[in-house]
Amino acid sequence: MLAVGLMSGTSLDGLDVVLVSFQLHGTSSSPSPTFRIVNFESRKYPPTLQNQLERAHLLSLEQFFVLDRAWAEFAAEVVKQVCGKHLDDVAVIASHGHTVLHSPPTYTVQLGSGAVLHARLERPVVCDFRSLDVALGGQGAPLVPVADAHLFAQYGATLNLGGFANVRDAATGASWDIAPCNTLLNRLAQREGLDYDDRGALARQGVINQSLLDALQAIPHHKAPPSRKSSLSREWAEQHVWQLFDNAAASSTTRDLLATSVAYIADVVSRDCPPNTTVLVTGGGAYNDFLLSRMSEHGRARSVEFVVPEDNAVVEGKEAVCFAYLGVLRMRGEPNADIKATGACRASIGGALWGV
Repeated sequence: MLAVGLMSGTSLDGLDVVLVSFQLHGTSSSPSPTFRIVNFESRKYPPTLQNQLERAHLLSLEQFFVLDRAWAEFAAEVVKQVCGKHLDDVAVIASHGHTVLHSPPTYTVQLGSGAVLHARLERPVVCDFRSLDVALGGQGAPLVPVADAHLFAQYGATLNLGGFANVRDAATGASWDIAPCNTLLNRLAQREGLDYDDRGALARQGVINQSLLDALQAIPHHKAPPSRKSSLSREWAEQHVWQLFDNAAASSTTRDLLATSVAYIADVVSRDCPPNTTVLVTGGGAYNDFLLSRMSEHGRARSVEFVVPEDNAVVEGKEAVCFAYLGVLRMRGEPNADIKATGACRASIGGALWGV
């Protein structure tokens, strides 16, 4: 079965689109699917669209719906290019969209019109994956753990270093958000006119601001057990993290703030990963050599081995692959949200379906 996954993360580093072939082995109660990435592209947003996405939460209602359509028009063109001659054979296009607001249990909002995607591509589209879980009292996140359990069962844990770092413990099935990752690192790199800190080169040159690091480690979220950790969002980061960095900026260089950020992320990620296990690491943060080296230093004391896939399409596109698989489950009428991860009152088959 051919499926397409679309993922736009909070770090705004671009739109990930993957064309993936699934072989659906096993049964619904004991699935053992395999997958092969046919094509993948991470497309940077045009400057105007990126600027609009950055301030989407500030737009008027009318401006929001204009952007909702513009994102879908842009995404549809990328899907056409990624799929090429295979588009007519695609069984489902699964779009995460782009998160604008996320405040469970009240609401979650991802823009990206499913109607426009279907109209332009003439294939079934699944979008708005999170709303049903939130309506059922869940956090609406993380959703990827269902796909992790089916597609990456050989690892003791799966770690995504995306806009926010999140982890799934295979032994317990529990999943949770850990801390801001690329949203924080990229935000600081932009102070130097850069999109991101390539391989952590700037952070390597900095000196850790210990008082800032202590304040970050003292954030209540990092003291809570996994079952009490909430899903993280832009709103959470503004309340708990950005102000700490703004206060420290007057007395620290950007390199020092980046070094402190790496120390913070490496510490809380390594503490949250289950001990004595092998952890699959994906997401843009997996390219940050300095961050990975610090994580490995912390992990050795707990016998945690961090493994980055050799295939860059898996490193960058795993979240999109997972949403493609969640779309397949939606089409098959099978649950695609895990209550152990989201805290909802029951499992659900989430996603609005267009074109069937």
